Amino acid sequence: MRIGSNMNSRDWRFSFTTAALKVVVNEGKGEKESVAAVSAVYITKDDDVEPGLVFTISSALASNIVVSNSGCSFYMATRQSIGAEKITWTPVDIATTLNLFTLGSFIDEFTINSGSMQFHPRSTELASPAIIVILIPRRRLAADRQFIFMKPSVGSALTIEGAPFVVDSPAMFLGFKTTGTVSYVQEPKGSGAIGTSGMILSDVRYLEGMEGSAVLGPSGRSIGILAGSLRKSNGEGELSVICPWTMIVSDIARQFIPEHRTTCAAIRWPRFRIEDASALATLMSEALNVAAPKDDTCMKSIVCIYVHDRARRRRSWGSGIVISKNMVVTNRHVLKSDAGSVTIVFPESNTSRQVRQILNPIPNMDIVYLVFDTPHGDALPATIASGDELVAQMTQITSVGFGLFPPQSLSAKPIMPLVSNGTISQVVKLPLLPHSKGPEVALFSVSAGCWNGSSGGGIFTRTPDRLLLGMITSNGRVDATGTIYPQLGFIIPSNMILLGWEAIKQGGEVHLSEAVVRLWRMQKTHEDVHENIEWSGGVKVKL
Repeated sequence: MRIGSNMNSRDWRFSFTTAALKVVVNEGKGEKESVAAVSAVYITKDDDVEPGLVFTISSALASNIVVSNSGCSFYMATRQSIGAEKITWTPVDIATTLNLFTLGSFIDEFTINSGSMQFHPRSTELASPAIIVILIPRRRLAADRQFIFMKPSVGSALTIEGAPFVVDSPAMFLGFKTTGTVSYVQEPKGSGAIGTSGMILSDVRYLEGMEGSAVLGPSGRSIGILAGSLRKSNGEGELSVICPWTMIVSDIARQFIPEHRTTCAAIRWPRFRIEDASALATLMSEALNVAAPKDDTCMKSIVCIYVHDRARRRRSWGSGIVISKNMVVTNRHVLKSDAGSVTIVFPESNTSRQVRQILNPIPNMDIVYLVFDTPHGDALPATIASGDELVAQMTQITSVGFGLFPPQSLSAKPIMPLVSNGTISQVVKLPLLPHSKGPEVALFSVSAGCWNGSSGGGIFTRTPDRLLLGMITSNGRVDATGTIYPQLGFIIPSNMILLGWEAIKQGGEVHLSEAVVRLWRMQKTHEDVHENIEWSGGVKVKL
């Protein structure tokens, strides 16, 4: 893609499409062939006759064994390549492979420095997973959508479009789409020429071969490329890792500037040119010159809770909801049985408060209230829904909590909580108190991500007022296998939070009905009654 330096970047128009990249080893050599494939993004300049560029993130394609093997052939295909009976794979050449330094250091924080997570796909080669591979097809292919950039914002919807399992069935999986939420955006370090955004984590499910997929925001605007997933070593959950375009182009430009050039030697002709990277960087800088997204009020209501054991040898963590200037509500199980000290961390200002008092106004429920002395000015107490505001099934909601990893394990400044969107999957109503006149909401489940560490976090409406509907308490778990389902979360409803808070104000306790206690123990709550209807000999139909 030749981009003239005298052309205004606002006049440039790019188009893109999702693609599959296939590498065939020992093709036509009379030996056993092996085939591997990954997803990719194909970009063309609209008024150019040159073939365009193919981008993917893949340690497998970038490994020295593959690249140096003369028996390897590379091909690409798009949805337009699929005919009625055949799929046309176009030969491509590797232009260059480059390190994505920012992506690499981000992955290392979780996998090497903390040791609590693993990155997938796991390459058997020594090549870093943080490799961008740039390829050039031998002929120009059609690109079906305008390439418009956007900055990601936490909580916004995204779509992953790629080619998982494409070796098995290209017609079925090329252009495969799956949706999710921008769960976290890393705060970028330092300042650069490009208005960069940090690495992105999402609750969208990673599938084999989806590395290199296009990541799209609302209206099909392009956010970046899927790199893979970070999975908790103990199997408690995973998050997909997305590298934004601004960061990709920034790292490319750094390595094409001679004094900063490191491992960017071209593998084959033609070589990606510095003017291409500079032009793309300039274009992104102007295209992304937009106002920063507004702060989400529900993020300011969630805190992290650190718990030290009595010997201060072990630290665990969970989440909490600010309900007043000096009170946080959380799950009792977050505090552990041998809790020695409890600290509340306010991530917005990176300050903390020691818990002075732990109140347990509902003894037969997994809920406690933490009191700290100094009112905190930055915290924003949640607006708690009550009565009829507790919504019915299939209402759109947002979960917010510190799941999967403790916020202070990665940097001096705590990260913000993870966010996931979903729906209320089920609502269970029972008499809350032994002498209640009618049923009220006693539990509801959600499809939004609720991971280990999210306990005590909040479930909010997706309306502008962001009402608190309940508190994350547990995940779905199969006892026989230990498998945890993050997208099946069980929630203590907000009316029960208010019930306990009112008991504290009155200086007393409240005991829930036996049915509610059994419900939260996942025990049977209703008696089975079998109707005795006599068989009448069949249905009679009059014509």
